[in-house]
Amino acid sequence: MSPRRLRSLLFAPADDERKLARLPEAGADAIVLDLEDAVAAGSKQLARERAAEALAGIDFAGLTAVRVNGFATGLTAGDLEAVCLPGLDAVVLPKAETAAELSELDALLGAAEERRGMAAGSIRVLPLVETAAGILAAPQIAAAGPRLLTLVLGSGDLAADVGLGRTEDGAELVLARSTVVFAAAAAGLAPALDGPYFDFRDAEGLRRDSACSRALGFGGRVTIHPGQLEAVHASYSSGDPEHLRRVVSAFREAEGRGVAAIEVDGSFVDYPVYRHALRELGAEEEGL
Repeated sequence: MSPRRLRSLLFAPADDERKLARLPEAGADAIVLDLEDAVAAGSKQLARERAAEALAGIDFAGLTAVRVNGFATGLTAGDLEAVCLPGLDAVVLPKAETAAELSELDALLGAAEERRGMAAGSIRVLPLVETAAGILAAPQIAAAGPRLLTLVLGSGDLAADVGLGRTEDGAELVLARSTVVFAAAAAGLAPALDGPYFDFRDAEGLRRDSACSRALGFGGRVTIHPGQLEAVHASYSSGDPEHLRRVVSAFREAEGRGVAAIEVDGSFVDYPVYRHALRELGAEEEGL
């Protein structure tokens, strides 16, 4: 089952049986069996085989995805042939740069679904936007078809592609982050997902960075270690549900009296604040 709103994507190399076995138990909203960057060139076929075995016996209530190798590698079609199985919810496409790539992926997925007797369109897509070209094309990528769940920022590869330095406050990524967030929102997709925080031992740094990310509009982020999940889920969860309910209740009562600007718990509430509370409360009550 695929959650409507994702706070965490936890990646593990598909050729590592030990990590694959532990992946569904970690507590992430989405798990990603990785065929790409976490797998050595000589282990690609082994990774495909182990990913297929894992998908055949997967027991996970969230979203189960596979990151395939990008089109430039020539491995994408073979990856899809191996892993397009009933246990697969979504494909993560790395280094997405054009809407045409998403159209090609859609055709490959459609053919695989037909071969495997799966419902048409059942496999969704998470494009990784992680190059300068991808950032500039983010609006076109986000509008590339009904399979898309949302966009994911690949901050590590983007930094390498552009030559970005790393700063403590992440100022070098603000433009890229906002571009991805706005592109996903404009296309009507779920909230975009931020890239990973690489120092998995730095819990306080992760919390600070995730708070900044949340403020920019991201709904969650990539995680590279199970130990990051608690902080990430806390950072991207909705605000106090009781406060949200008070906002909704009070505004509806005021609206019934012909009033659309009120104070709740010391804060100003108008239609935009009310709609935001409805959206956040909806996500919270779905247990996301």
